[in-house]
Amino acid sequence: MDAIADLRSFNPVDDLPKSLDDLFRDHTPIETYNVSGRLIDVKREDLYCQSIIAPLAKMRGVNIVMQQLKQQGFDTVGVFDFKVSKAGVGIAAMAKILGMKCIECYQHYKVYETEGLPEQQRQCQAWGAELYPIKASRININYAIAKRHLKNIGGYMFAKGIILQETMDSVANEVDYDINQLSTYDHIVINVGSGTILVGLLKGLLQNDLSPNIYGISCTDSVGHCKGLYDYLKSLPEHDLRKLNLKLFPAKQTYYSECLVECPFPSHPNYDRKAWQWLLDNLHTLDGKILFWNIGA
Repeated sequence: MDAIADLRSFNPVDDLPKSLDDLFRDHTPIETYNVSGRLIDVKREDLYCQSIIAPLAKMRGVNIVMQQLKQQGFDTVGVFDFKVSKAGVGIAAMAKILGMKCIECYQHYKVYETEGLPEQQRQCQAWGAELYPIKASRININYAIAKRHLKNIGGYMFAKGIILQETMDSVANEVDYDINQLSTYDHIVINVGSGTILVGLLKGLLQNDLSPNIYGISCTDSVGHCKGLYDYLKSLPEHDLRKLNLKLFPAKQTYYSECLVECPFPSHPNYDRKAWQWLLDNLHTLDGKILFWNIGA
């Protein structure tokens, strides 16, 4: 059952999980699919979260930070959601379980006045989050408004794009867990948004002295959007950089354009499916064993 279908029958009051542990898996599976006669393995990081919240690997770090914030005495957290992101749903759910208040900041478009709020905002409300609409303009300006609001009320504001070192470290630990299987792959294909998950993957591979070919498929040409990735690469010593067989490619579609190519497993049309499209288009050029790293959104 998908997240939206689950939400329709979900009552946060009656069905509230007892702890954050009930929302997450310790580890995510690697599944195998037959694609045009080739066996392609898929790391299902979208399954890290239970389907009643966000199918998103970035929740790995958020889970850690939310528990730290609770211990530090914060009672209010804020998140700035992008137009196609469900990060706020995950944070709203965690806040509900921890007895904290969540402020869901989002870009409010005029069309919402007649057509209603997007699904992710309604999901946040179902988890008890308070919506903080900001008239849509440039993302950096809107985020600054949201951050100022959280500061004024004494809350903690998650970084734009939910870029967390804790997420990178958690993904690297997941690489350690799967190391025996990961050592068999010649190629790994992954979607690149902020680069947070990719950094964790690269870090884990370096820690284990593995150097498969990595193909990062990005739906933005903004260096600033991937600042975390470029900062990580700049921080590496020369001998580690030489070990990384990393190549970045643009997706066929821009960030807000959906990719509708068929995919045998759940994948977000604005994120993972664009990388899946690249894999299908280039499958004939990739000899050897392939892993597709499905991030979720």
